Amino acid sequence: MAQATTGSATKWPLYLSPLHHAIVTGNLTADPLPRSVKDASPEKFICEGFIESILDAFSDPEMNIVKKYKVEKNKKIQISDEEVPLSIRDARLFAVALARTPKKERRILVAKLVNMLHDCLESLRTDVALKEVLVSSPVYSGFVARVLTVCSTMIDMVSSGKLLVEHLCEYIGQLHYHLPSFIETDETIDTPTQECVNDWYSRESCFMGLWPDWESAALPHMELPPRNDFEPLSGDDIIKYRKLLANAMELGFQSAKNDKCQLVFGSWNASAKVCGIDNEVWIGPTNFDTMARLDNAMKLNHIRDDICELYSCLAKDESSKPKSYLSCLLRRKRSKQPEQFDPSRSVEHLKNAASESVKMLKDITKATTAIEGELSPGDCVVAEATLSYISFLASMFTTTQTELLTTLVKCDKPRRKRKSSSFSGESMGEGGDDGDCSDESGESDGYHDFEDDEDEEEAQMDGIAKLHHVCNILGASPFHPDWLDETCRLRSGISEAASVEFAEQMLRALTGFATGVFTQYSRTLAEVISNCPADDLEGTINGTAALSVIRGIHNIDSEAAITDAPDWQNDIAMAFGIDFDLVRFIFSGLKCMNAEAVKESYALNSAQRIKGKLQDFVASGSGWLPNSPEYRAGGEWELLLSDALISPCSTMDLKTDNTTLLSLGSDLLRWKRILQSIVNTLVPVNALLRFGLNGAKGRNQHRATNVESGEIVNGSIPHVTYQTSPIRAHIRTRTATAAKIAPSQLKTTVNKALCVLAEIQSCGFSSQIIQQSARTATCHLVTVDNDVLNLEGVHAIRNSLIAMKDFASAPRLQSKRRAHHLLGKIFGSMGSSDPKPSEFDSIKVLFCLGSPNDLKINTIAESAIDLRTTLQKCGNKDLYSDIIAWDWKTTPTDEIEFLCEAAQGRHKNITSPSVRSLLISCVKDALDAEDRNIADLDCIRSATLKYAMLKNWCKLGTQQIQVIVKNDICVIGNNAIAALSEKKLILFDISQQLCSLLASLLGAMSETDPDSSTKKMFNSILKTLKNTMQHWVAKKELVSVMCFMCILAMRFGGMKDVSEELLKIVKRKKSKEGDQDLCVLELFYRFLQESRKALSGGVDPTQNNMDAPESSEASTSKNMGAEEQGQQSCSFVSTHGEFTEQHWYNCYTCGLTWDKGCCSLCARVCHKGHDVGYSRKSSFFCDCGAEVRTNAGRISCKCLSPLPALSSINESKEFATSTDGKDGHLQNVPDSLRDGSWREAINLVSKQFASTAQKSLDDFISSIDSALIRDLLETFNSQFDLWTNQESMQGLLSNYADCADSEENSYEKNPSIISRDGTPLELTKMSGTNFSPIRMSKMNAINTQIVTDLSIDKSKKALLTKNAVERCCIATDSRGRMVIGEAKSISFFGALSLVNTRHVPFPLETVLLRSQLCMLGTHKLDFGVVGLSFCQERDRHLVIWGFTRANFLCLNKSSDKVDMCVELVVDLEIDDADCESDYVIKVEWITEVGLALNLNVYLLTSKSFLTSTFLCRQPLLSFAQLASSYTT
Repeated sequence: MAQATTGSATKWPLYLSPLHHAIVTGNLTADPLPRSVKDASPEKFICEGFIESILDAFSDPEMNIVKKYKVEKNKKIQISDEEVPLSIRDARLFAVALARTPKKERRILVAKLVNMLHDCLESLRTDVALKEVLVSSPVYSGFVARVLTVCSTMIDMVSSGKLLVEHLCEYIGQLHYHLPSFIETDETIDTPTQECVNDWYSRESCFMGLWPDWESAALPHMELPPRNDFEPLSGDDIIKYRKLLANAMELGFQSAKNDKCQLVFGSWNASAKVCGIDNEVWIGPTNFDTMARLDNAMKLNHIRDDICELYSCLAKDESSKPKSYLSCLLRRKRSKQPEQFDPSRSVEHLKNAASESVKMLKDITKATTAIEGELSPGDCVVAEATLSYISFLASMFTTTQTELLTTLVKCDKPRRKRKSSSFSGESMGEGGDDGDCSDESGESDGYHDFEDDEDEEEAQMDGIAKLHHVCNILGASPFHPDWLDETCRLRSGISEAASVEFAEQMLRALTGFATGVFTQYSRTLAEVISNCPADDLEGTINGTAALSVIRGIHNIDSEAAITDAPDWQNDIAMAFGIDFDLVRFIFSGLKCMNAEAVKESYALNSAQRIKGKLQDFVASGSGWLPNSPEYRAGGEWELLLSDALISPCSTMDLKTDNTTLLSLGSDLLRWKRILQSIVNTLVPVNALLRFGLNGAKGRNQHRATNVESGEIVNGSIPHVTYQTSPIRAHIRTRTATAAKIAPSQLKTTVNKALCVLAEIQSCGFSSQIIQQSARTATCHLVTVDNDVLNLEGVHAIRNSLIAMKDFASAPRLQSKRRAHHLLGKIFGSMGSSDPKPSEFDSIKVLFCLGSPNDLKINTIAESAIDLRTTLQKCGNKDLYSDIIAWDWKTTPTDEIEFLCEAAQGRHKNITSPSVRSLLISCVKDALDAEDRNIADLDCIRSATLKYAMLKNWCKLGTQQIQVIVKNDICVIGNNAIAALSEKKLILFDISQQLCSLLASLLGAMSETDPDSSTKKMFNSILKTLKNTMQHWVAKKELVSVMCFMCILAMRFGGMKDVSEELLKIVKRKKSKEGDQDLCVLELFYRFLQESRKALSGGVDPTQNNMDAPESSEASTSKNMGAEEQGQQSCSFVSTHGEFTEQHWYNCYTCGLTWDKGCCSLCARVCHKGHDVGYSRKSSFFCDCGAEVRTNAGRISCKCLSPLPALSSINESKEFATSTDGKDGHLQNVPDSLRDGSWREAINLVSKQFASTAQKSLDDFISSIDSALIRDLLETFNSQFDLWTNQESMQGLLSNYADCADSEENSYEKNPSIISRDGTPLELTKMSGTNFSPIRMSKMNAINTQIVTDLSIDKSKKALLTKNAVERCCIATDSRGRMVIGEAKSISFFGALSLVNTRHVPFPLETVLLRSQLCMLGTHKLDFGVVGLSFCQERDRHLVIWGFTRANFLCLNKSSDKVDMCVELVVDLEIDDADCESDYVIKVEWITEVGLALNLNVYLLTSKSFLTSTFLCRQPLLSFAQLASSYTT
């Protein structure tokens, strides 16, 4: 048959049609196994023919493989049964034929195949022409990969004997036919680069094994016979086999782009099984000197051997070892060397491996920084593999007591019942019949309960899905080893000092490697940009300038960048002449074209020696690809290592024929992969360093594990992207000392790592997943949440400032209108990096612009270190050295000059009013922050932002100043846009902002020795304002200009000139149009009046009027004692867990309830905006500072490092709310000045140049003559006559007069008369349910029935059923105390304690017994309670009434008993016979003046009509009666 098919008796065809294959395999498998060499001659003929055919193919691959098996694809229909050389059918035939030969013949044939492949691959490696064919033809490289797979399977079959033959014959033979299938393809596919995954990945050509699971190289699990010492290859042949696999892998690195890494993974899978057949004994990790002498392929094999052998030594769990034939071989092999698996030696191996890995990484760093040309794919793979090795080693230093799948199932289940720590064990036991959950629920780790009726496999899949989504959001796993919580421990034999020592070495090496890689990554991206011009570009591209703009765009969603194609991306492409597809490719995350397909096809099936927790779920078609954090969490170390092999196939997903660009793009993607691997490795290394420095004490459970899967998918996780926690300084110092690490060295290592991570996570061209991983790695190195944002924020703002400057200076920026899209986007990148940013952080802008503000961070190595000094010392100056030059110690003059030009409207490319408004607002906020943070006036006038801005403004000429004042401040000459209301409002906004900005700059001017240029500039502004006053004074939107002019006039003189000019303008307008002019005139004199008061000390313009309402926080701050006001850190810092008498609070948002709570400072800072309630003053330590674990995911304590005094914390809050109160200075002030500009002006006058202002006021007052007073009176009288003659004002004036007489009808804010419309207030009754029940008590737990034996009382009791009397038997005070009227008694309860356990499952079904109602006390009465009411002014005053009696009660301070009871004498003046129709309707509190109380008692008597009432107002107690009991 072979002769008929090929015409040769020595060769076997590499491809058989399905029909021929069925005939041959059917005849071959139908016969019994041959017993002699002669009987096996057909099988031997087939095997030798295959070997000869393979040798012939290697001799001339161009003719025998590439051209012979070239596939001519139909554009519409493609047949899956193409002619594939050595397809899976032919490979199985080859394997069966070999397995049927005698044992010795099998070994001879396999040795012949190995020697032939060794020679052929050695020729391929040295012959340039043959290598070029292999690299360029995926058909040939795929054939070589299949040959290696067949060879590996042959060796396994020789070593196993007959065990695999019977298993293989079950899947081939005369009953197993293969029918071709047809695939409909896209007609637009013309080139190989556009092939879809289905076109190249198929069973016939891409198999990695010959068994049913053809995607995996692992053989089925079989039990070895008692003795099997038969070696499939000799020692020399094993060496050749290793060598040929290494050569194949090196060749695969170069052919990976075309064959999608098939040859790489073919050789990788084959080399993994060599350890099962050789006689080499693993004696420990490979040292650095040995590793340095190896090529890349051998380095990878040694790294894998070290990982797998170390894992076998350290992991005693048999489930971590896959059930395969290779596992059986290794188990037998290891049984011969038990000394290698001794636990003590395992720890020794681990430490040695850590030391050697650091040396390897340093050597790679040295080689990487020296690379100037193309990055070798093999070097890239080794770099990634070394990083995976370090991740593995860092994770092996610790162990966890939780099992991942069990934990995921618990975390993902909705809580059905919740155990409550709020009640005592006895009370919970009593309520067991009512559905309460007892404390002995079986769950002590804080996770959700598992529902027994849930399918286990589905529950595990849901948990794996949640892990996948969380890892995508965090860039890391919330479990071991990325997050070391309370269940983690150091491995036995590893001390705290050892963990810190090795983690510090790893961190130092990783930081240096990250610096070099990130620099290379940036340079390569700049080269890619320079080589990708737009079609219409004439000239060259400045890739460095374009890259600086791209770097400044922060927090970009990569998916949105692909789908939305926003205008700002077009702006970048247009400004620098770059191809738009490249811009979109960069902001989409620099995705590789083939990476995901290769990973799904090969990498996920390459593990053979380590089985983690995810392999079963990935193999079952879960629908997603695991990422590195998932691999680490699941213990998939072999898969993590295999993931590095994908790097050689890196190809940009960009349509281009530019070979230079494609080559640079591949290098770019490889640098990006290495950078991502570095950041991923930093996460477990940083976690280990923190764990060791904290005395091997784990952190709280990550709050992301308590979020439901649906919330994760919807992206509604609040603040889970960063989570910090405190670290104890004395433990840190002790551990670092034991580790023999100098404190300065540890601080430097941590600070350098933070600087590099901040650069990476703030960079616009870092992908989103890299930024997230960098942020998580940073969280392990700091102890306060805000420090993560501060580090990232200052770098992001710096990048944005440079980006705006470089983009605005781009030479090709032609469309000024479109450029504003990008400028707005860059400006938005300067905001907070918080997932839910609240406001723009001007402190960071101020920091970047060089102002000497005090911005500190707290690291795990040191507390309260200066950020600027840290960045200057530890920031790598080589980073970005060829892109930007930035010095954190000096003022960035270029950026400040750019901001000034943009604010002044002088920049040629920034003409949009909206962009100008944003920039001016940014600068003004920074100046305000500088004023609040720098109290030294001399410092303000030296090296600050305000002084630098002032110098730039002083450079303007007189003509330029006049243009700015007329066009921008006075809004004169902008009639062209008068009809566009939106733009007009922006112009008015710019005017107000410029006035505020210039007024702030005026504060930097010296009062005693003013600079001549500064004085000249402000005098020019004042002169222009006075000359143009008649054009702008009538615009009510420009009253801020009037305020600014008053400041200038008071600073430089000219108050009388301004007053006279205003009078002239008002006189010329004798109509209602003069109303606004008169208001400005009034504003002018009001400003003088308030300034005079401020200068004399009579009024402090920064304080509210006494009548202004206080905010709740301000009121709480006032009520706190002096000691708490000055508290600068959490009380846990001083108590150290000891119970100390103090005030404390519950936070229901964070789960700090019942006996858990937070101190006063934490309540104001850490839990600001949460559901916080006062608990009591008692012996207590702060659970927030102690990081006590709660079921609710909560924030970490921010007050463990010293903070400013509490009063300064709320200063900005009180300042912001003060403008909303009844401020005496703001009454009748226009609304446009109620934003703080009026107060700013008064404060500037009184604080910055008080003596000059006082002199100006004195001069103005002395210059007032009778003529000026006469003109003022005439002006006011004439205007008043004009008002009163208007018919529309008559009713309004009378209405205002009526309202002014009544305090109850006064407005909260008193607007001017003109702004009132006289419309009366309309009140409507609320409909619907206004409250909802929270908890339910058990029936009869509270007896509210009125018990009486008198027939008269019984008749009155019937009134309740007729609704004649409304009963009110429950009352609460402002502190949450509740009083309930029961049968002839009242009971006191702690209402807050009943409901403070939030989110109780089934709250209305889980009823409370009387013993659970937190009863405080009772008080007996001698009449039934109809109603009771607390006094709103005094919580300790309570009135109770029945049908005919009423009592006044004065409660004690604890509100749990009665100190005084006063009987209210209610004289009904009727006989007993008439009592049935006489009763008390209700009693109400009216008012309380001092200590005299008044009540209204409403009575219904038989002497009056039923609907009439009898009012009895009487003072209850005098001062003397209450003085003895009422002491607060």
